[in-house]
Parts: sequence; C-alpha cells; structure tokens
Amino acid sequence: MKKLILLLAVGLFAFNVNAQGDESNDSGESGLYAGVNVGIPLGDIGDWKFAVQVDFGHDWEAGENLNVGVATGYGHIFGGDFMGIDLLDYQYIPLAGTVSLEVSDGFNIDADLGYAIGIGDVAGGGFYYRPGISYDLSGGLSIKANYTGISDDGFTGTTVTVGTRFRF
Repeated sequence: MKKLILLLAVGLFAFNVNAQGDESNDSGESGLYAGVNVGIPLGDIGDWKFAVQVDFGHDWEAGENLNVGVATGYGHIFGGDFMGIDLLDYQYIPLAGTVSLEVSDGFNIDADLGYAIGIGDVAGGGFYYRPGISYDLSGGLSIKANYTGISDDGFTGTTVTVGTRFRF
C-alpha cells in the first residue's frame, strides 16, 4: 500500500510538472510553500501532550479557483507521562496529494490525502487525511486551521492544529 501511494504521488507530481510547468499564476496563489502548525491531539491519542507539523509542498493552478499538488513534511506528536504510563512520541512523514479551493477572496478550503509513514519510537503508518481552511494574508503568508487524521487497523490518531504557510 505504501508503494502504491508513493507511486501515485510521484506520478501526480510528474504529470503536473509536465503539464503545467513550474510557473505561478499572476496572483501568486500557486507554487512552492512551507508552513508550521501546532495543536492538540484528540481521540485515540488524546492523552498525548501536543502536536507540531512542518509542511512542504508544491501546487499548480488547475482552474480559476482550484489548485492541486503534492505535499509532505514532518509531524511530531509528543507523548509524556499519563497516570504512570509512559506515552512514546509519534513521528511521521506524510506523502499526500493536495487540493485547495478558493471559495471567496483569500479564503480557501484545503485537503491533503495520502499515506503517513511512521518513524522514530512508534513504527508503522496509515491512511493520512487533512482537511482544513486557510486565509491568505499579504506577501504570500497564510493562516491555517487543520484537522489531521492517521488511520491504521482501527486505530485513528487525530489532531487539530493552527499555523502559518508561506509561499515562495
């Protein structure tokens, strides 16, 4: 499954580079971006302390108000001590396709979909999904709110995060 999702992400990236080139649209709403998000764990991992995710991606204009692309990054959900139980940190690298729809001037609905590769103390990974909203500020800076989930064999780790994104 991991190989299939990685192959699909690489194929989407190669197709978009070939079809669209590496050009941004006139409004600067597509291209290379990076971001940082912080938040809290929920659900099956609600006893963990907090979450941090760094994002990297590239998207291309696919329509008047629609961008598609690829995304990756690094996520870290910090464990700690819960009622005498040592909760290990969970780290992951998401490999995802991404889509962003501008619904009004500067306001976007975003979604990432793919696979999260578990690294570090807790191995394994799972299906990765990340819906969110963002608002574009001036100079390529955006503010974001996301709901992130990683599901594998009945276990689902979810977080709610807020952060920023900067377009280059």
